[in-house]
Amino acid sequence: MMNAAWTLTTHENGIADLVLDLPGEKINKLSTAVMEELRELMEQLGGMAEQIDVLLVSSGKPGNFIAGADVTEIRSITTSAEAESKAELGQELLNHWVELPFLTVCLIDGAALGAGLEFALACDYRVVTDSPKTKLGFPEVNLGIIPSVGGTQRLPHLVGKIDALDLILSGKQISGKQAYRIGLADAHLPQAFADEKTREFCLGLLTPEGSAAAHKHRKKARRKSLLLEYTPLGRLIIYQLTEVDLRKKTGGHYPAPFAALRVIRKTHRMGIRAGLKVERHEFGRLAPKQISKNLVELFFTGEALKHHPIMQGEGAPREIERAAVLGAGVMGGRIAWLFSNKQIPVALRDISWDAVQQGCRAAHNVYKEVAKRKSLSAAEISNAMQLITGTTEAGALGWPDIVIEAVVENLETKKKVLSETEQLVEPDTILATNTSSLSVAAMSAALSRPEQFVGLHFFNPPNRMPLVELVRGPNTSDETLRTVALLARKLGKTPILVKDCPGFLVNRVLMPYLTESVALLEEGADMRQLDHVLKQFGMPMGPIRLLDEIGIDVGSKVAGILATAYGERMQMSPFFEGVTQHRDMLGKKTKAGFYLYDKKKPRPNPSMQELLPRTETPGAKFDDEQLKLRPLLLMVNEAARCIEEEVVESPAFLDMALIMGAGFPAFRGGLLKWADTYDIEQVHTTLATYAEKYGPRFAPAALIAELAAKHSSFYSL
Repeated sequence: MMNAAWTLTTHENGIADLVLDLPGEKINKLSTAVMEELRELMEQLGGMAEQIDVLLVSSGKPGNFIAGADVTEIRSITTSAEAESKAELGQELLNHWVELPFLTVCLIDGAALGAGLEFALACDYRVVTDSPKTKLGFPEVNLGIIPSVGGTQRLPHLVGKIDALDLILSGKQISGKQAYRIGLADAHLPQAFADEKTREFCLGLLTPEGSAAAHKHRKKARRKSLLLEYTPLGRLIIYQLTEVDLRKKTGGHYPAPFAALRVIRKTHRMGIRAGLKVERHEFGRLAPKQISKNLVELFFTGEALKHHPIMQGEGAPREIERAAVLGAGVMGGRIAWLFSNKQIPVALRDISWDAVQQGCRAAHNVYKEVAKRKSLSAAEISNAMQLITGTTEAGALGWPDIVIEAVVENLETKKKVLSETEQLVEPDTILATNTSSLSVAAMSAALSRPEQFVGLHFFNPPNRMPLVELVRGPNTSDETLRTVALLARKLGKTPILVKDCPGFLVNRVLMPYLTESVALLEEGADMRQLDHVLKQFGMPMGPIRLLDEIGIDVGSKVAGILATAYGERMQMSPFFEGVTQHRDMLGKKTKAGFYLYDKKKPRPNPSMQELLPRTETPGAKFDDEQLKLRPLLLMVNEAARCIEEEVVESPAFLDMALIMGAGFPAFRGGLLKWADTYDIEQVHTTLATYAEKYGPRFAPAALIAELAAKHSSFYSL
C-alpha cells in the first residue's frame, strides 16, 4: 500500500515494513498531515494481526529518522486551547499505535528528535545504529515548550526518572550508544549491517529467549536508579536537586524545563491517560507565551543562516584538509583545537617555542575540559593532539589549505605577517584574519591575492562560543567566502556575514554597553547592584564582571579603536587609559580587576574603587530601571545604526549574533526583539530624555526616530 508519506510492505516471514519518506523534504517531520495519513493507515493495520507479527518502522531519509514536529505549526499557535487540542490529537494517535495487535519496532539510523522520539517511545522496541548521525533527544525546551505527545510519560517509565529528567530538561542529544546504555534503545547495531541485523532482532523477539534478553537489558540499564526512585525520600532528593540545578543554569528565566519537571513529578502515580492530560495542559500553557514565540523565531533564524546564499554555489565545495594558525597564544591554541577536534591536521606557529607550547597547552586544556563531560580517554586525547604540530618557522606550515592569523591586535603587525605568509604558501591557499576590530580592507591591501583573503572572527573562548563573524574584504571572491563559511559550519560554528567596519558587529554594539556601565560607576552607582540588575535581566554575567573576564586592557584597546572611528558617542572614560598602567589589575587573568578573584567568590576590589574618577552628584541614587536601561538602550541605539548602515543583513541576524557572541538572553528573542517588545516609541522617548540629561551619546539614531514616528518596529523592516 502506498501513501504520500508512508509505505507499507508485508512479507511472508511475518515482518512488515513501514517506511516514512516525506515527499519533497530532506528530513521527515510529524506534521498534522503526516499524522493524519498514519491515522488512516492504522485503521488498516488494526485488522492485519493475521498477516503481521512484527511491524518494522524505518525512514527513507538517509541520516534521519524523524526530526520532530513541524515547527511552523508550533509557530502558528495563538491560544492555550489550540495548543492543547493539537497535543491531544497526537497523544490519541500514539495511544492507538500502542494498542496495535502486533509488536512494533523502529530502526533509528539518524536523528530521532522531539515528536520523532515520542513516536519511537510508543513502539514496543527501539533499535539504533552506531552512525554519528544517530542522535536522540527532546529539544522542545529550546523552543520554550515541553514534549507533548507522551514524552514526559513514557520516557521516565522506560529509563527511570534520573536519565529522563536529564534528557528532557536539558534539550541535549545523545548518541545511539548512549541511548542503548540507558535502556532507551534495545539494540545497538553497526550501521553497515543495520537492516539485516534488525530483521534478525525482530525474528528473535518472537521467541521467548529473544524477548527475555531485550527485557533483561532494560532492567540492567535501570538498576542504577532503583535505589533512589522507588522511595518517596529518594524521589524527593531527585526532584529537589534537579530544581536547584535548573535554577543555577537558567536563572529561572526559562519556564519550560521547570514545567517538564512539574509534570514528571505530579504524574508519578498517575495512569498514562491522566498523565497525558497534565502534559498537554502544561504544553498549552507554554506554547502561546512570548518566551516560546521568541525561541521559535530564533529557531527559524538559525535555519535561515544554515541555508544562507553564502553557503550555496555551483559544484562541490572546496574541502579544507589542512590548516595553520599564526599566533600560538591561548586564542590561537583554542582555534587549533577546533581543527584537531574535527580531525583536520593543523600547524600552530609563533616566534618562540615558549609561545608555541602555550598554544598547545591551551588546546590540551580544552580536551581535558571535554573529557570531564564526555567519555574521552587519555589515548584519544593524545591522538587528537598529534594532529596539532608546533613550529617557529614561517615556511614550515605544511601546505595548508587555509591559514588563520591570530597575532597581536595591531594593524601593521598583521599586515606584515599576512604578507610574508602569502609568499610562502601555495597560490590557492586561503588567508583569514581573526581580528576583532581592525580593517579587513587595510590588511587586504598588503596582499597580492586579496580575492583569497577574508575576515574570520572567532569569539573567546572559541571552543565554547558558537558565533564567527565572517567579514568580506573589498576583493574577497565568492568561492573564498563560501569555502570559509562552510568550514565554520564544519567546525561547529554559526557564521554571520558582517560588513567591514571598526568593531564589525558584536563588539561595536557591545562596547557602548560596557563603557556606559563604567560611566555609571563613575557617577556613584554600586557595581554589585549594577551587575545584579543586568544578570537578573538575563545576561550571563553583569557588565563589570564581563569587563574583568574580557580583560580591562583588551576592553580599553577595543574601546580606543571604536572611539577613534565613531567619535563622541563612543568616547571612552579616561579611567580605561589610567587603569591599564596598573598591570596587576587587568581583570580575572591577573586575579584582580573591578573584583578580586583570590577567593572562591569574587568580591569588590577597594584599590580599583580608588582609581575610578568620581563625577557623582552628592546623594545621587540609582534605581534598578535606570541601571538596566542606560547600558541596554545604548546597545539598541548602536544596533539601529548597524541596521541603517547594512552592517548585517537583518534585525533577526543581528539578534542571533548578539545572542551567540555576547550572551544576550535568548528568551528575550534578541536585542532588537526586546526593543520592539519594550516599544520603539518608548525607546525613542527614553533615549531623548537621557540625551538631555547625560549627553549626546544617547541621541536617538535616525532609524529609531523614523520607526517611532511610524509606530513601527525593527522586525517590521
